[in-house]
Amino acid sequence: MIGDLRELLRTTALEAGFARVGFCALDALSEHAARWRTWIDAGLHASMRYLERHGALRERPEQWFPGARSALVVGAVYAPSTSTSVAAYAQREDYHRVLATRLDGVLDAVRARGHALTGVVAVDTKPVLERALAERAGLGWIGKNTMLLDEEHGPWLMLGVLVLDAALEPDAPAKHRCGTCIRCLDACPTAAFVAPYVLDARRCLSYWSIEHRGAWPDAMRVAFGTRVFGCDDCLTACPFGPPRTIQGEPILALVPELQELPALEVLRRCEQGFGRHFKHHAIARAGKAGLLRNAVTALGNGPDAPAARDALRYYLDHTAAEVRAHSAWSLARIGEAHDTARIEAAAAREADPDTKADLQRSLAVARTRRFGADS
Repeated sequence: MIGDLRELLRTTALEAGFARVGFCALDALSEHAARWRTWIDAGLHASMRYLERHGALRERPEQWFPGARSALVVGAVYAPSTSTSVAAYAQREDYHRVLATRLDGVLDAVRARGHALTGVVAVDTKPVLERALAERAGLGWIGKNTMLLDEEHGPWLMLGVLVLDAALEPDAPAKHRCGTCIRCLDACPTAAFVAPYVLDARRCLSYWSIEHRGAWPDAMRVAFGTRVFGCDDCLTACPFGPPRTIQGEPILALVPELQELPALEVLRRCEQGFGRHFKHHAIARAGKAGLLRNAVTALGNGPDAPAARDALRYYLDHTAAEVRAHSAWSLARIGEAHDTARIEAAAAREADPDTKADLQRSLAVARTRRFGADS
């Protein structure tokens, strides 16, 4: 009966569109949990304080789901993108909602077949070490860029977990295949990997553009380039991976209006209505102020187009301090001679001490750089 249940779950999950499916027990997470605690204790999680909460629960899921005995772990494949402005996963339907809905459907379908089964879905919403469970379940191995990899899909899998109250036979863990390859580490534009398998979020562009609230260090602003959300450099460098297009109908369907999303278009959509354009997509994670901050930063790393300068002048007076600070920084880089006075006035009226200091740094840059002719 247990074997029948296991295979029914696997078949149902595959039929639901998941590319990888595996099972694991929950009694062998201590090694991964110890690494997690070491990472947290070193402060490598930056300002993501929510990761500090419920640390013990990540090692023992039965503490938040009494009766938990095993996990069904799934991977939904998606393709890399030719557009670098938005991370590839965020150019698709929100994986939280899509994967959770599909996993709920798997559980319902199995119950409808007469199995008395209880489960809890976790898609970045529970204290679960998803990558550790996926590695234990044989979906792949955790690579040097800390992402789960497999030979066929590389790092292009979004993970979901269904914690179950049934003891199911685990799958064999996958063998590590990174070998001596360090392409992902070399590809990082900010040297965020302090060692293989160790990411320092304080250096990671994805962290700064998605998770961080507030202004950034100047070095991160420069490294951000013309991106607006996330960074895929350590993923695209991996020699394992899918073709540019995936056969069949993927679970995570592309959203065309999120594929090519230059900074000025982000600003336009935010003004039209942040919720209207982004609330049902992963890009909303940055928040409106965060996405505006990202966009004005990208303008400062792009060509000194009139429309970009006009936008930066407008956002010097934004209500969010980080948007004001990053607008001044960008305007100091691509503005015209008379924009020095604008930045000076913005610094003079700034009430927040940290933002004032930020604006004054930008003012110093504006005063020393060579501007183009007045408009």
